[in-house]
Amino acid sequence: SSFFMSLIALKYADLFPDLRYGTIAFFYIFVMYSVNNYLDKNFLVKNNSYKYRIYKQYGKILLFVSIIFFIMSFIISYSINPMLLLVIGVPYFLGIIYSTSFFRNIIIKFRSAIIEKIYNTKIITAFGWLVPLILIPYLNRDIPAFKILTIAMFYFSFIFLRQILIDLVAFQGDLILGRETLPTWLGIRKASAAAYILSGISGGLFATSVIYYGIFSYFILLVPLICYIVLLKKIGKTDYLISLRYEFIIDSNLIFFIITFLLS
Repeated sequence: SSFFMSLIALKYADLFPDLRYGTIAFFYIFVMYSVNNYLDKNFLVKNNSYKYRIYKQYGKILLFVSIIFFIMSFIISYSINPMLLLVIGVPYFLGIIYSTSFFRNIIIKFRSAIIEKIYNTKIITAFGWLVPLILIPYLNRDIPAFKILTIAMFYFSFIFLRQILIDLVAFQGDLILGRETLPTWLGIRKASAAAYILSGISGGLFATSVIYYGIFSYFILLVPLICYIVLLKKIGKTDYLISLRYEFIIDSNLIFFIITFLLS
């Protein structure tokens, strides 16, 4: 969905939906998830056996593809603006070392419980998505600040909510492993409440922007956000081990981004 999310951000700001930006976004997210899941595969044994089998069997292939996508994203970025090499290079570097023992040791040396919890819960990943979806497409563009704020907040809350849902799917496995996620740290109720509040604020601001600028086709984007909230409420009430089929449901929102892109 990152491909269409990037293009939608461009159209939302009345900019030409250059496919190169969508390609960069897709490559960036693919590389980040493939590399970090591969480095984190030992944790997947109990909290997500399906993903573990994928990375155990196809991990090296995914890493090889990631290297190709990594190089191609730099080539495409340079073709747009040489400055983007730095803009995408720094987040790439930080994202790739995120799950390494080297980076974990650096976090531990800070001796800050809050920093460690933020790192362990991967809240920062939601900000990472904003690099290819918002920062790169909007760099050096004359765009109304309200539009930037509303789409950035909407995307952030969308990714934040998605991460909480994924954490809930693996909740029991994370408890067994003693792994910190937002639900295991705050508890399911408080984590869900944070998601509801953030979604309500960002969704409200986004709806206000859609009405103000008269771009009503973008209301479709609220559908997957609402579906996530409904799914979060359903999963939050489930006391037994949650089936991995929910992961497919979580990522089935792609259709709404395609529809929005075609109609906007």
